Amino acid sequence: MNLRKIWVGDWLVIESEQRIVRGDENTKAEPLLISLLLRLAEQPGQVVSKEALTHDVWACEFVTDQVMAVAVYNLRKILGDNAKEPQFIQTLPRRGYRLIAPVRYFEEPPEFAENPLDLDETQNQTPIPEQTQKRRKAWILALAACLLVAALSPLLPRVLAAKNSTHPVHPPSMALLPIHPSFDPQNPLGPALYTVIQGELEKMPDIQLVGAQSLIKMPEPLPSLNELGQMLGVNQLLRVQLDKRNSELYCKAEMLEPQSGTLLWKREFHSGEMSELHFQRHVAFSICSVFDPNYKSPNYQAEMDPQTYRDFLAVAYDMQQPAMERIAKLESFLAENENFFMLRMELVSAYLFAGIYGQLPRDEAYYHSRQHLEKIREMEPQSSSVLMMAGSFALFFDWNIAEAKMLFEKAQTKESVGYCFFGHIELEALLGNFDEASRLLAQARMREPLVTEWDTLDFYLSFYELDTPAAFQKLDKLRAKLNEATILFREYPLYRENQDQAQMRRIENRLLELNENSPEIIAQHKTLSGSQAAHFCFNEILKTDQEAAEKGYYPPVQMAVVAAYAGNDDDVFRYLQEALLKKDPRLIMAPLYPAFKPYRNNPKFHEVRAKLGLTALPEEIAVNEPQAKEEK
Repeated sequence: MNLRKIWVGDWLVIESEQRIVRGDENTKAEPLLISLLLRLAEQPGQVVSKEALTHDVWACEFVTDQVMAVAVYNLRKILGDNAKEPQFIQTLPRRGYRLIAPVRYFEEPPEFAENPLDLDETQNQTPIPEQTQKRRKAWILALAACLLVAALSPLLPRVLAAKNSTHPVHPPSMALLPIHPSFDPQNPLGPALYTVIQGELEKMPDIQLVGAQSLIKMPEPLPSLNELGQMLGVNQLLRVQLDKRNSELYCKAEMLEPQSGTLLWKREFHSGEMSELHFQRHVAFSICSVFDPNYKSPNYQAEMDPQTYRDFLAVAYDMQQPAMERIAKLESFLAENENFFMLRMELVSAYLFAGIYGQLPRDEAYYHSRQHLEKIREMEPQSSSVLMMAGSFALFFDWNIAEAKMLFEKAQTKESVGYCFFGHIELEALLGNFDEASRLLAQARMREPLVTEWDTLDFYLSFYELDTPAAFQKLDKLRAKLNEATILFREYPLYRENQDQAQMRRIENRLLELNENSPEIIAQHKTLSGSQAAHFCFNEILKTDQEAAEKGYYPPVQMAVVAAYAGNDDDVFRYLQEALLKKDPRLIMAPLYPAFKPYRNNPKFHEVRAKLGLTALPEEIAVNEPQAKEEK
């Protein structure tokens, strides 16, 4: 069967473009997922064994069940399929997978044959102001992912002590499934209870909690228990159900063996006269006491009035309201609840992102965020999430390398959720410890195997080292998530490192097209070669970026990158100085950016590094930029 272009159900699979299309839906997928779908389509209605998929799709002798299950899950997500009631891919436990949707040839209509990519033409012709916004947005989102990512899970309350006589159970690893109240799946009591239980389980030394951050973002319906177990690599799943009868809350906690669905233990609770907050803590403690009968939780002094707590949850979990309105409501709770940990954590996060997205002046936003963080450190000095958060502040805002490293390493002695590793990984890369950064990344993947941001971070480690073969390979996994301009800006320094002038000219030409430069400008660029062509192209792009910067915030570090490719030394250091004055958080990583490689021995660049607290570059990256070979 010709698998270059086929129908799978109502989806058109275009292998050459790594796309699947249905009506107005046009999705670019990872090459691995396209290969997986096409391999299943070779035998529609038949079981394709895991061994066959391992050999034909992954082209190796062994792939873990976890890796394969994650790939199938991601493919199902693109197709709009689910494991419980499959319309496309059926799981056969211990056997393999079967494509149950009909497969047929694609018959090329005349108007489509002329331009098979017409369905995506508008995307590729995006005008530069939007491309500029996308690059800026991508930069900000990358920053948001790396800065204080522990703050993305701000509600980490602790539970009240009680006793339970059950025998301890010590599973090597487990996952807590999302909690959706049966009386209202959108009620914030569900995610609040999830976070209470999560926060307490993470403190227990004999339990490795996996997927705590990514599972709560997984859309319903969830995959089967067996598939979840494979995807997460765990041997036990904790399912908690929350119900309401009259005015009382009822909760049932079940520990399940994922492969067979066997019930290992079950506990039931009802609130009685307890408040919602007290009940959540009681449930969390009781679950922990199953694993350790001698478990003791801290003595919590800070409480919150029941109605105030409900109002607080309504604000905390409503991310649609305007940022400043949300902050004002959170601050209003603080007068009578200044020692309430959950509230302080939420305020750290709220102020932080108000600064990143420009709703508040950065200095003001970071000042308030820091004040709440210091209070949290007094309340929970040993919390790994708090230590990681403080380390990220020290790294990205204070540029205090020694303090950041001390806090990160202290947090690593404790159990840390996966997202907490972001800042630590980047710090080790900044110090030239790429092996340690890779080790931490592998550890983070084990804790949060469903987080796709790890692929981005993995790419940047190779990108910073200018390991071009590895970087290109890792970039392929990201292409479906990135816009064209972002991909080109990531490819360019890699081709420059390889001294591939032909590819550099191709990228420059395409960037000028995306920049909506005139045909005359594009034609003039084609008459140039070598550094003249590069400088000409990026000077045109720099003009557009400067116009964008006049209309709103644009990261000065990104401006410096474009100026570096344009060969404008004065602009490079002017924008780096601007980044210093504005306390641009991403400036701390600038010494690793390939664009600045020619400047690493420049005294002015050393001055910038010194102000960042970096006295010397690691030997493996402190080298002169080789001169690119001029085209003849």
